[in-house]
Amino acid sequence: MNEFNNNVTEEVVVDEAVAAKDAQDNKLMAVLSYLGLLFLVPLLTKAHEKSPFVKLHLNQGILVMAMLVVYWVVWGLLGFIRTPVMMVVPFVGSVPTGVYTRPWWTVLITSAMALFVGVMALIGIINAAKGEHKKLPLVGDLYTVFK
Repeated sequence: MNEFNNNVTEEVVVDEAVAAKDAQDNKLMAVLSYLGLLFLVPLLTKAHEKSPFVKLHLNQGILVMAMLVVYWVVWGLLGFIRTPVMMVVPFVGSVPTGVYTRPWWTVLITSAMALFVGVMALIGIINAAKGEHKKLPLVGDLYTVFK
């Protein structure tokens, strides 16, 4: 029984050593996964097929890119919502100026989305640069492209 426990412990240590070497060797590809369209570099070089570390970060990077596309679509659609800028004229009241602007709540929504996507990308870059096999918080388990 004791031999079995020792073998399991040694196997885990070996797997951790292999994972640490994999992470050390592939940090650049993992970081590129979070930098917008540069996620195509590890994808097209098929680095994700050779490295579980790159595969994890490429999946997370594609998720960040998908969130960025959703942000662009929402930003574009909310851009159609305009309100007139009014000018107050003494003794007359509010008069439209002919200028239209985005309502405050559309700016708030898109700013919050941009901040969220940026923070997720930054967390992913930091995890990849440190060589950590961590998924992104809140969204890391939403979708996996490469299993």
